[in-house]
Amino acid sequence: MLMDPQPKTACELLILNVNYSDDIDAVKLIIIFSLIFLLLLDEIHDLTDQLGEGGKSVHEMDKIRRRLELEKEELQAALEEAEAALEQEEAKVQRSQLELTTIRQDIDRRLAEKEEEFDSTRWVDKFYP
Repeated sequence: MLMDPQPKTACELLILNVNYSDDIDAVKLIIIFSLIFLLLLDEIHDLTDQLGEGGKSVHEMDKIRRRLELEKEELQAALEEAEAALEQEEAKVQRSQLELTTIRQDIDRRLAEKEEEFDSTRWVDKFYP
């Protein structure tokens, strides 16, 4: 296999420099830069992972927020239904109380009439035994 004389990446360039360089200082610099490159590559990898995890967290939180909003809307609808049902029941209670008051008044009126009738028959019986 023939090697391409033109390096394609920075790593290949560094390797070529190590292979063809007689200067020890250049080799030391290449090693230092290679180590720095590896450290930076590792840091980039860590940051990429953190971004991925952060994106997942944001996505999960967004899903939770949407689910809670739906639950809130469902609860709001249920509350409104319960309030409407309560208002209907309160109206029924008021109508029943009004009807009960009317019936009591009618009973009291009839009792008063019967007492008057009874008193009048007693008065008649007193004078006409």
